[in-house]
Amino acid sequence: MGNCVQSSGGAVEPGRQQQQLQRRRSAAGDEEEVIIDEGVAPSVMKVKMVLTKGELGWLVAQLKAGDRRLEDVLQEMARKREGRAADDGWRPSLESIVECPAETAAATSDD
Repeated sequence: MGNCVQSSGGAVEPGRQQQQLQRRRSAAGDEEEVIIDEGVAPSVMKVKMVLTKGELGWLVAQLKAGDRRLEDVLQEMARKREGRAADDGWRPSLESIVECPAETAAATSDD
């Protein structure tokens, strides 16, 4: 049946690396998948990201310049996304009410 789940005893077949998939939701609501290979050295982390074409172009341009680390560029990109998410909130559009001094004076003198 489709609902059956097989549990593994934690043993990994020889020659095969075990992967762990984690999903995270960023502040902007985008979903990121992070794949962690348990057979890889602890100093290496594989990351899968979802970017727009504009963000990808900006990322490549920043890295080609060579003066910044990938970590710094990604942190800046995350800050920009968080700022955009805060600006995208609903705001009421209010129109100002113009009152003429002559009309208000006439309305008070009629009483």
